[in-house]
Amino acid sequence: MKTHGHTETTAPVCPCGGSSYKTILEAGRYCVYGWNVQPMDYQLRKCRRCGLIRTWPEPPHEEHHVFRDDTFLESYLQNPGLYEHYLRITVGEIARVKPAPGRFLDVGANIGTQLKIALDRGYDAVGVELNTAACDYARSQGLNVINAACEEAGFEDASFDVISLSATAEHIPDFGAELGLYRRLLKPGGLLHLSNSPNYRSLGARFEKDLWYGIQPTGHVWQFTPKTLKAVVRRCGLDPVYVRTYNLHRDFGRGKKERLRKRAFAVAEKLGLGDALSVGAVRPRS
Repeated sequence: MKTHGHTETTAPVCPCGGSSYKTILEAGRYCVYGWNVQPMDYQLRKCRRCGLIRTWPEPPHEEHHVFRDDTFLESYLQNPGLYEHYLRITVGEIARVKPAPGRFLDVGANIGTQLKIALDRGYDAVGVELNTAACDYARSQGLNVINAACEEAGFEDASFDVISLSATAEHIPDFGAELGLYRRLLKPGGLLHLSNSPNYRSLGARFEKDLWYGIQPTGHVWQFTPKTLKAVVRRCGLDPVYVRTYNLHRDFGRGKKERLRKRAFAVAEKLGLGDALSVGAVRPRS
């Protein structure tokens, strides 16, 4: 693993308009979900103008095929309780700012876990999902999931009180334009909630470097920090109202070193250095 500090100019223009980047990580490997190390040459490049970090080369669209086949569905069905745990926290966070009733859109609904939780909370919930198998599964559970991209689903402007993206924002290449779509779909005063995205300011990213599981260079276009994610949201005409960082699931061993590591990550979470982050932003009423 190598780190560099030189300027790069070949990456696409940043959403902020900047075109000069500094390479902050150059690697020949990455870690799949915390345990499986795979070879791959890639860089992380930081915009000199706003600090937003992108993967380079950008993951090609074909790399997202995993989200369209049955194995993706199978991976979620192996441990549904784990995803439900985090998504209950997500919906609870949403409800504190924009409580039910209201119309709720889940972008990247997957097997429908968040939709079901939102329905139980009293929202009128609908989802969009590109994975056909996951979409079919969610429908078999009686959930309203559309097998299409959000811009192709036929939603009217100003028709949602809440739009939620869980573990989704980091995959969207043209994230600024996508946020513009969500702003149009939100009612004035409506809430956009971005959650379970990697926090590159975290303790894990700082010390695990190219082995930090949040990088995922085959699919994650962006590496956010609380500051940069709020800035992107603000540039798209939404007002950030809260930000939170937290740790997602980690398997720690039982030795003394692992116990100390577990304690360090718990402290980091309290200090705002957790592996993941969520940001809530509201469409202004005027």
